[in-house]
Amino acid sequence: MEVKLIDFGALKQEIAEVNKSTSIILKYGFAPPEQYTSNSRGQGAWTDIYAVGATVYYILTGLIPQDSVMRMMEDVLVPLEEIIPSISKNFSDAIMKAMSLNIRERFASAEDFLNELLSDTETNDTKNRQQRKKSYKDNYVKSEKKTKGRHEKTEKKENQHSSGRKK
Repeated sequence: MEVKLIDFGALKQEIAEVNKSTSIILKYGFAPPEQYTSNSRGQGAWTDIYAVGATVYYILTGLIPQDSVMRMMEDVLVPLEEIIPSISKNFSDAIMKAMSLNIRERFASAEDFLNELLSDTETNDTKNRQQRKKSYKDNYVKSEKKTKGRHEKTEKKENQHSSGRKK
């Protein structure tokens, strides 16, 4: 199964060229403020980044994000980490940055957005590897201590037996 996101902004531009009039086509909760205008020149990759951030927000929470125009009046959009405590602050911050009302505060490109999301995964993978390594090392040290203790006891018993035989 393939998943495709459609750029309705591009469709709107195409329709405008044909009809020379434009209707605003958007989905409340998923559209950034700049999509509410008929001037598509203020739109770009940052517009799609907002929509992707809102889509991820919805997929993870099941909640339609607060509409961007309403957020401009009073932003009460709850960060992901507060809704789903198992989500890291870094991941939550990346989604919230993607959904920033100010286009200058959003990611400059989809690649930057993806790298930020993946950096959190890589950080978690590194932490998990380090924890496994530490756990392995701790278990190894405990095992070595037990083995050394057994060897010392065996050696002590052997010394007692050998000293008892000489008499």
